[in-house]
Amino acid sequence: MTSRRQFLATASATLLAGPAAAAWDQGEVVHLPPLALLDGSAFDPAVLKGKVVMLEFWATWCPFCAKQNPHMEALHRAHQARGLEILAVSIDKSAKAAADYMRAKGYSFRAGMLNPAYERIYRLRRGLPQVYVIGRDSRVARIDLGEMFEEDIRDIARLL
Repeated sequence: MTSRRQFLATASATLLAGPAAAAWDQGEVVHLPPLALLDGSAFDPAVLKGKVVMLEFWATWCPFCAKQNPHMEALHRAHQARGLEILAVSIDKSAKAAADYMRAKGYSFRAGMLNPAYERIYRLRRGLPQVYVIGRDSRVARIDLGEMFEEDIRDIARLL
């Protein structure tokens, strides 16, 4: 007979295993889910096939994101024609705040709000910013947790 404590321990481990399976690891083949974008359009992951993708989790109130995102924008503008795409997923509570921030900063990369599918990716690696770089082969080429510096971001161009 299973005690209540054993049952709760097993149930907790099972619940924790779900999100862990969704967290991506370097080298893993991944597929991005659809996302409603801040500009009102819908993001179709199929448009990213064969491209290098930087998936960033960020927030308007994150000081490290504020330092990192101008470098990401510069990289995006310089290498978009070579197949670099950036998809930024805001964890803010307000889509309006995130959209206003993107507009005020003049960022041209795609951005949307955290939804349940993207929350499964973000959940286990708390903290901001988080960047997953996905290669043309759909494999996670790099995971950066915390602020990336300009030279780190420039280094991503080598994957193109």
